Amino acid sequence: SLIVETRPIAFEASKSLGFLYLKQKKKNLALEQFLQAVELEPSDPESYYEIGKIYFELKDEKQARFYLDKYIYFGGSEEKAKKIIKNWIPL
Repeated sequence: SLIVETRPIAFEASKSLGFLYLKQKKKNLALEQFLQAVELEPSDPESYYEIGKIYFELKDEKQARFYLDKYIYFGGSEEKAKKIIKNWIPL
């Protein structure tokens, strides 16, 4: 048997818009889109990573840590998360 997992189109759209806004250096709009993406697909590690990265750039330590921890919890690379914050927040 074959199990195919599909994601909602709205999730893909939100995530794509988030990356588009990041390229345009519109962090707040990107953040809104990635937050919407995790509401639609709560187990997507990449969205948590991008949210954590944005909060880190916005100097919000608590939120950055929270979302990077979620990224790791859902299967993201701990090393990749540590590269963002190096000595800033001990993981």
